[in-house]
Amino acid sequence: MCDNVAFTWANYEQQKINVETETRHKIYSDIQDIIAQSKLQGISDQFIAGLECAQAKVLGFTIEEKEPDAESVLFQI
Repeated sequence: MCDNVAFTWANYEQQKINVETETRHKIYSDIQDIIAQSKLQGISDQFIAGLECAQAKVLGFTIEEKEPDAESVLFQI
């Protein structure tokens, strides 16, 4: 009986990982659809860049900071 319980917990952990992975990919796909719609509607590049950052975060990627482009700065002083 103990062997059966161990198998069940191992299966539970794998199922948990599978559900999390599927959820992350669904969110990624939903954000991709919003990005495509935003580009068609001419929404600002800053908004789209924010969505792209969110996409990267959903899949666990890190975003490297870069020097801001003079044209893409939100508020210039």
